[in-house]
Amino acid sequence: MDVGVYNVKEYGAAGDGQTDSTKAFEAAWCAACAVEGMATIVIPEGAYLLGPIIFKGPYKGKMVMQVVEHSMDKELLRGLTINAPRHINANSYPCFVTNATISGISSVDSKLFHLQIFESRDITLDSIRISAPGDSPNTDGIHIADSTNIQVANSVIGTSDDCISIGPGSTNLTIFNVLCGPGHGISVGSLGKNANEKDVNGLTVRKCTLTGTTNGLRIKTWPSSPATLKATGFLFEDIIMNNVYNPIIIDQNYCPYANCPEMVYLIATTAKYIIRVLNLAKSLRICPSSLSSFRILLW
Repeated sequence: MDVGVYNVKEYGAAGDGQTDSTKAFEAAWCAACAVEGMATIVIPEGAYLLGPIIFKGPYKGKMVMQVVEHSMDKELLRGLTINAPRHINANSYPCFVTNATISGISSVDSKLFHLQIFESRDITLDSIRISAPGDSPNTDGIHIADSTNIQVANSVIGTSDDCISIGPGSTNLTIFNVLCGPGHGISVGSLGKNANEKDVNGLTVRKCTLTGTTNGLRIKTWPSSPATLKATGFLFEDIIMNNVYNPIIIDQNYCPYANCPEMVYLIATTAKYIIRVLNLAKSLRICPSSLSSFRILLW
């Protein structure tokens, strides 16, 4: 093994799409983290089966990952760029990254969230394909929380839950040209379930199409929040919904359980919708109806 170069296959990764390679990736990462100076993790071409995995520092030097595709190297991580056809049958894993582009990735049949972006900033997800059966449990496509300057673009997502879900602490998010369906649509929340949650501020959803989803665009907050949050600065523009059961839901009394609290603490919400709705099953639903600075334009 070359000094400073860590090939995941030399740590036991198979790349056959069937053998669990989680421990091999973890071992290569840990070895590279211990190197002072430049450390390179090499991922040869293949389909890698991964369980939940966290790539976490600290590391002593500069970290680079190379995805090798048809004898061409692709660099990723910190100035992270993942840009190679990859078909991953995996459990979900969170990303803790800065200044990253992730593109050309397919995720199939994850047990839970396919991709989580958490405590990260300046991330672009482009040309992502996510697929799970429409009756699978809690298989959100992309979940974003406690992160800033995140863009999801030119992607196709079909699951049994939210195509994209946005959690507390998210700021300056852009979702552009995403095809969603089946699933529960694009959701903000749920918010307000736990103490010390942070505001959600700045969301633009533009030129997206939702087909055959349970919900279209949804904002959901818990009725008895231990803290007061704000969800502000949302723009939904040029959205096409086809055969969507609930096109727009603003639910400030969200509770999926049988016994739910009665007291409601409103979370200030400002949003502007410019939406085209096709083959409408139901129209706008707001619960409760008292919202601030709220404008909807439908045509």
